[in-house]
Amino acid sequence: MDIMDLDAEITEGKKRALYLLSRSALLSSDLARKLQARAFSAEAIATVIAFCTQSGYINDAERVAQLIAKELNKGRSPRWVYLKLKQKGIDESLLQALCPTDSTREKEALARILRKHAPALRRSGRDTWQKWAQKLCRLGFSYESVIEALKREDLFS
Repeated sequence: MDIMDLDAEITEGKKRALYLLSRSALLSSDLARKLQARAFSAEAIATVIAFCTQSGYINDAERVAQLIAKELNKGRSPRWVYLKLKQKGIDESLLQALCPTDSTREKEALARILRKHAPALRRSGRDTWQKWAQKLCRLGFSYESVIEALKREDLFS
């Protein structure tokens, strides 16, 4: 590839990247995927990503922290959040550094969900524990935490 063509491609890549970043905050991997879909070369994409990172337009650590907080506030378990973001292709070391692994956060999210659904749990009684346990485990909560929370007496009073 000619040097002039590469410079023009990088310029167009920067324009496209700034346009995409003005519409929404993206991770560097998301931006690279979007630029690759527009048929930019790997060299141009790497240069554009480096430019955006150095200029402060992309901050993966900050964006991952925002995504983690968003999902935790929705009531997801920390394990669910970790696996979902790992599935999206986010660097595992970054996730391990930012995603909470303590059980208190999991218990808080579990308690919030159970408080929300307490009237339904009271109506159904203890006979539907298995269905609720399965539902909560599908949301990413550990089985032990779910059983411990469902055994609490104040939930059914």
